[in-house]
Amino acid sequence: ANGPTEQTEPMTLRSLVAAARKIWGPPSLTLPDIVIRLGVDYGKLARLARGATKDSKDSADLKDAFGNIIFSMLRWADDLGLDPGECVARAILVHARFVKENPVR
Repeated sequence: ANGPTEQTEPMTLRSLVAAARKIWGPPSLTLPDIVIRLGVDYGKLARLARGATKDSKDSADLKDAFGNIIFSMLRWADDLGLDPGECVARAILVHARFVKENPVR
């Protein structure tokens, strides 16, 4: 079996949600459940950003933190009955509109 960095198939949002379902089973989390879990992942990023002596400086930890958030958000969108692809498409439009309307960022 291929490891996480040995992907041979292109990753699509649909295939990532399918992988999440294979790992975690059927949708089960509510919005409050998701917010709590997102807070944990956000905290991991905050510790990496803080840069205190006890905090990790390993780039693999940053990759893990971002990967966990990205992969989890796809699953959580699916948990809530949302289409992750539609969510991303909407975000692209919102980002483009923000940049157009806010030349100084």
